Amino acid sequence: MTSGCGRRLSRDYPPADDAIGYRAREHPLCMELPEPITVVLADDQRAYREGLARAITRHCRLELVAVARDGDEAFDAIESLEPDVALVDVRMSRMEGTAVCAELRRRHPEMGTRLILMSAHDGSALVDHAREAGADGYVAKDHSRREICEALVQAAQRDRPPAATAPADSARPAPTRV
Repeated sequence: MTSGCGRRLSRDYPPADDAIGYRAREHPLCMELPEPITVVLADDQRAYREGLARAITRHCRLELVAVARDGDEAFDAIESLEPDVALVDVRMSRMEGTAVCAELRRRHPEMGTRLILMSAHDGSALVDHAREAGADGYVAKDHSRREICEALVQAAQRDRPPAATAPADSARPAPTRV
């Protein structure tokens, strides 16, 4: 048996309806877990997508709400679900990740979803392209799955400027790099 954070629990773990568990839940200083961070994942490489999806679902703070295989699916999922964070591959069929970001920002400037682009390629030109498209961050695919998941948590915790006060495209701050 595993907990939501992937830790192993003993089969001898006391059931939730025992007296100790009841008192712990009723204790005034008990801390509640924060709401899960909803995530849409978009990548056209099946093996990479499935591996990262497993890592996201096993992370105790993240909830994977949709997985997209191309840019069109990514756009539809992000637009309809409005997750906290969307992790979108830069190079995908039908619509590239930068186009997904740009079109979402154009159609829904008030959308609070943090758009994180990822790519197997690294370089300042790619980061600049991500910034111009309206991405909130950029992560290289060569990072570990754990590091990518932590980057999603960090991105979700950052405030997104409201649409009315968002800087102009030319003055938009650079995407955060992991």
